Amino acid sequence: MDSLFFVLSFFAFVWGSIWGSFATVLLYRIPRKISIFSPSRSFCPSCGNSIPARYNIPIFGFLILKGKCFFCKSSIPIYYFLIELLSGILGFISLEFSHFSLLRFLLIFFFFWSLLVASFFDFIFLAVPDILILLSTAVSILYMLVYGSVRDSIGGVLVGAGIFSILKLLYKIIRKKEGLGEGDVFFMIPVGIFSGFFGTIIIMIFSSFLGSVFFIVRRIFSKDIGISHPIPFIPFIFISCFSVFLIESRYSYIFEEFFLFRL
Repeated sequence: MDSLFFVLSFFAFVWGSIWGSFATVLLYRIPRKISIFSPSRSFCPSCGNSIPARYNIPIFGFLILKGKCFFCKSSIPIYYFLIELLSGILGFISLEFSHFSLLRFLLIFFFFWSLLVASFFDFIFLAVPDILILLSTAVSILYMLVYGSVRDSIGGVLVGAGIFSILKLLYKIIRKKEGLGEGDVFFMIPVGIFSGFFGTIIIMIFSSFLGSVFFIVRRIFSKDIGISHPIPFIPFIFISCFSVFLIESRYSYIFEEFFLFRL
């Protein structure tokens, strides 16, 4: 059993890193309105040369080339390496909590992978492609139908997307400008479906705390950033949602004892 789990873990990590490599394609091409299918080969954004296949291996290609293009030696963004590595780790963790169910593995992986990629989009561009919202929503609905509770998921959507929508509206009325981004509100729909009522409440509290800490630290080290400067909030939603999933999956009794009732 241990040897089988080791082999499956290896392939799950490789699987995840491959999707991480695809995520780098999305991160570069979608904002520039370049087709994700053509050109089919990855290329250097500086010199335009296609990357040789032997250097196009997720994670290792970046390490072998020491973060530089094989041809022009220009630097490759570090987030290429990070998203491939994190996607590989996500593949491994998804296997760990899948109970050796292929469907459960795929649903867990693609839900959190879409949140992970959206986090990078939000952090870099302060914008998220609609396709990632649609993907995470579709996956969360399938997960709910197979493994979850419809009532609990509806409660999660109402408390998550509902409260965020109200806060967004109140901020706009009071400050006469946008506060929360639309992507933050829309992503609370799949998060609410996947995490349920109480899980979503914890996610909102924890993500707000992380966002506040990030804002304070950034203000300390960047004096030129004002209070109205936009904050990428989806990364904190992702971290909070993933943390709640891990804790609830491993220590479900904590949720059962902490809350007196479930929807």
